[in-house]
Amino acid sequence: MEKLGEFLGWCTGICFMAAVLTYIVKWVHKRRILPLPKESPVRQLYGKVMKWVIKYHRYFGLGAAAAVALHLAVQLTSEAPSYSGLTAAALLLLTVLLGAVMLYGRKGKLLGVHRVAAAGGLLAFLVHLLLAG
Repeated sequence: MEKLGEFLGWCTGICFMAAVLTYIVKWVHKRRILPLPKESPVRQLYGKVMKWVIKYHRYFGLGAAAAVALHLAVQLTSEAPSYSGLTAAALLLLTVLLGAVMLYGRKGKLLGVHRVAAAGGLLAFLVHLLLAG
């Protein structure tokens, strides 16, 4: 069970980082890629990569939510609760819930809260890695 819990934890982290990549690629695009000429091969390639990351953002988030739910269930059946892990899981699930609500029309009102929850989840995830490792 310990190996399964560890595997699911890493799956959660990878999916979550892939979802957070959306913010990073948009930030880089705005600051580094847009000033390049439109004909630039770097700009054209980056545009394709950015579209792919943005297109699959919701699936990475859903994957992270599924993996964290399974990870939480496995860990709670075999070990005492980790408060850093519970905090990270709660923030990640809140982020996914906000993303799901935004998918159905509340984007403008919840985008900032969604990003803050994601940043808090990322911080809690890193703290959990430091304390659990």
